[in-house]
This record gives sequence, C-alpha cells and structure tokens, in this order.
Amino acid sequence: MKKNIFLIWTTLAVCVFVNISFAGNINKAQYFNYALKKFQAGDNKTAIAYLDKLIAADPAFVEAYLLRGSARGILNNYQGALKDFDSFLEGRKET
Repeated sequence: MKKNIFLIWTTLAVCVFVNISFAGNINKAQYFNYALKKFQAGDNKTAIAYLDKLIAADPAFVEAYLLRGSARGILNNYQGALKDFDSFLEGRKET
C-alpha cells in the first residue's frame, strides 16, 4: 500500500514540476518520457538507467532527480533517493 501511494504521489509531483517545453531537445524529452513510462510500469531499474543518461547529459534537468529519487526509494536505496531529492530541491531554488 505504501509503495502504491508513493508511486501515485511521485507521478503527480513529476507531472506538476516537469516543464514539457524542452526547448526543442527531443532526446532529453524522450529519455525522460521513457524513464517515466518504465517507472509507472514498475521497471525502476530501467527507469534509473534512462535517468542516469539524462542527468549525465544535462545535470540541470532537475526533474530527472525527482523521478530517479523516487525509483531509488522504491528499490530501498534510501541514501541515493535522499541525495536525488536534495539535488532536485537545490536545482529548483536556482530556477
């Protein structure tokens, strides 16, 4: 039950915070959308792999940290999740 509530909350948060106007960069949008679909399907390891690539390409894409933190939390990687949530919050302060 906790996992389902966490998944629903995270999906809603991502939808609220994501700016879909990726300045014409289809690759970033595609990676994020693939990751989101994998996350929603419960394939968190694959979602993290896509998000790792996205963050490596654009560390300023802060929404990727939020989604990756959520996926890590579901996989019980709480330290990684907290680190990603901190990165998300720091990035949001700068924008």
